[in-house]
Amino acid sequence: ALTPIAMVSLPPLHDYPKYLGRLHVMARCGDSSDLQRFYEPGWAPVPSLAWDVFGAALSRVVSEESAGRLFLALVVLLLVTGTVAVHRALHGRWSAWPLLGFLFVYNLIFLLGFLNYLCGVGLFLWCFAAWVRYREAPFLPRLVGFALAPIVLLGAHVTALGLHGLATFGYEI
Repeated sequence: ALTPIAMVSLPPLHDYPKYLGRLHVMARCGDSSDLQRFYEPGWAPVPSLAWDVFGAALSRVVSEESAGRLFLALVVLLLVTGTVAVHRALHGRWSAWPLLGFLFVYNLIFLLGFLNYLCGVGLFLWCFAAWVRYREAPFLPRLVGFALAPIVLLGAHVTALGLHGLATFGYEI
């Protein structure tokens, strides 16, 4: 599933050039007087920051193009491994069936380039699996972990937080 990401220099996702442009401006604005004339990066605690946080951190180590491909790989892996984790938490055993998620990871939402949303969904899957798995764990670790989870989900994408709330509420009912 990661092969298509590795094989092309510019993945054919609709919003992907915009993401790379944002990353370029964030990474180079402090060093370029031309960029500073037109852009002023400003960080604010808004939902949908997965790309900005991950890309800005990674672009200090690798090129913007490599950081973008690594983020795409992260999204693919979060979606599939999150599906496996939810299955394991709900059924208490490993199965090959959740691996069929690899067949559906390249969908219209992915091709349109809604990367923050899909990253949030992958993180939601992992958070929900943790909720199911550790709901009977000692109180203090649960409190810390499940107090941080909504902050991370909201930072990734606001929809991920809503999905987590709905899934947790539905599971508990």
